[in-house]
Amino acid sequence: MLGSTGAHLCDKNNKRAIEVTHTKKCVWQCGGDLNVNDPASSVAFAGGLENDNTLITDSNHARIVEIDHDKNVVWEYFTCTGQDYNLPRGPRAPCV
Repeated sequence: MLGSTGAHLCDKNNKRAIEVTHTKKCVWQCGGDLNVNDPASSVAFAGGLENDNTLITDSNHARIVEIDHDKNVVWEYFTCTGQDYNLPRGPRAPCV
């Protein structure tokens, strides 16, 4: 279901989050490449928040992240650490 301005979607095959309008025009995207500096490099879920930011699960970084429209990380929560997670970004909580 689309909100008043559109919808946030997860494009898993292209590893990105996108925002589309009612007319199916893509107006924002985040991710889609393997650049470690990209705020999200392997999007598994994307959802729009009331503050117009996007909540993303980023499987390459083993984290949940909130990203604003300028692609700045507002906050992030790392779910696990270890050598199996190939794109580290900052401090992480250990896996239990």
